[in-house]
Amino acid sequence: MRVLLRCDGGGPLGVGHVMRSLALAEAAVDAGHDVVVAGFFEGAFLQGQLAAAPVEVVQISPWRAGGDLQPLIVLLRRVRPDVLHVDSYLAPDRLRELLRSAGLDAGVGNVVLSSMEDGTFGRRPADVVVDPTLGAELSARPQDGTIWLLRGSRYTPVRRRVIDASARRSRDNVDRVGQVARSVLVVMGGTDPVGLAAGAVELLACTGLALEVTAIAVGENAQRVRSAAEGSRLSLNVLAPVDDLAAMMSAHDLVISAAGTSIWELCCI
Repeated sequence: MRVLLRCDGGGPLGVGHVMRSLALAEAAVDAGHDVVVAGFFEGAFLQGQLAAAPVEVVQISPWRAGGDLQPLIVLLRRVRPDVLHVDSYLAPDRLRELLRSAGLDAGVGNVVLSSMEDGTFGRRPADVVVDPTLGAELSARPQDGTIWLLRGSRYTPVRRRVIDASARRSRDNVDRVGQVARSVLVVMGGTDPVGLAAGAVELLACTGLALEVTAIAVGENAQRVRSAAEGSRLSLNVLAPVDDLAAMMSAHDLVISAAGTSIWELCCI
């Protein structure tokens, strides 16, 4: 079976859409399927993650309101996927019409259309809809012709590295509840598009504690993080996005993060 995953990431978009698509890609490849990941991917971190994945990567223009869909139609005709999975808040609602224009009608015996949504964000009709929002299964969703609804945190796509990091913590049987946190990781998503890390480090500095702080930041954000720690008792280490963030998360007492895909990974670990 051929699976086409359509997502964009990097810059102001963050990396969450791509990372959870790669979690699905891992599972699909493990099950013996061929996977193509297509989208607009910005930044060295995402490029490295995609290069390491056992998938074909195709760079095409990002989803934009009223944008040109012809590159995706051409790709659909070339790949002829059995499954098209879309993880985007900006993709058009009428993806079935897009498949028909490519000569690939969705439905039984044709392409299965799968869509990822987060509450109302990215909501669109599909054959399969996945919504990993906490408690999504407890609320009603408008009837729109979707056949299968996979809703709630049990359907969160999680990468193998995260599962392995969780298993390591379980084997180590480390119980830090009630103890003082000394090592702190500050990671505001894959790109920290609005520069939140510096604010978190400033608040840590205000505690007056001698904490070992690792902050994930680059460029101007990295300089602001260093400035926030000046004159404090913090021992600060500033790093660019790391390849195995899950392992780094599991090695710290406390992680301060932005709400997004990283939260689900932290809950698993």
